[in-house]
Amino acid sequence: MAVIIGAGTQVSFPGANCVVSANWNYNPNPQRLYCLGSWTPFDVIEKATWTISLTTYAPGPSYNVLASDSCVNVQDYSISISPAGCGPGFPGSVSGSFAVSGYSYSKGDPNAPGQETWSFTRWPSAGGTPAPNYVIRGIVEGTSTDPVINTGIVFLGSTVQASSGSVSAGSVGEANVTYHGVISSIGGGTSAAGTTGNGSANIPLTPLWF
Repeated sequence: MAVIIGAGTQVSFPGANCVVSANWNYNPNPQRLYCLGSWTPFDVIEKATWTISLTTYAPGPSYNVLASDSCVNVQDYSISISPAGCGPGFPGSVSGSFAVSGYSYSKGDPNAPGQETWSFTRWPSAGGTPAPNYVIRGIVEGTSTDPVINTGIVFLGSTVQASSGSVSAGSVGEANVTYHGVISSIGGGTSAAGTTGNGSANIPLTPLWF
């Protein structure tokens, strides 16, 4: 097992002012193709993915997540991670053009900065399978505890509301209204004192091979 030293690890995430944590993963996604009468694979193909998750202090960059209406590749965020450390199996650097696949914002302490967590996906060429020609984005939906931009969630059109609350004897409870809807952009959540909130968006992506 390798040791990674945070203070020496460099992360390039355009528009981010302070990266708090970084996680990355490579999955070869092997698929074995069998024939009747045999336990030996006829062929093994890979549809590999790189995934990265970065948490930053808000406000981070603002990113348009409108659904694709043509074959325009959304793998357009240049991310790189250069870990520092030592030990057997020490990982090398990770870099490339990634597609944003998820976003969340959280600020529970009114006197602390908000945090934004960004998820990224990349389909590299691997195991004889080329990288996709395009990665297109579907309609993005999500939630926010505020209908305006302070959670980094900007809605497109109308929203619907959900509410929740809880309290127990001898303590102070909490009530929340959550807005649900289609999202046009993410990022740029607030770190202003005296505010709290949460927001999230799931971003559907479809790789296309021609």
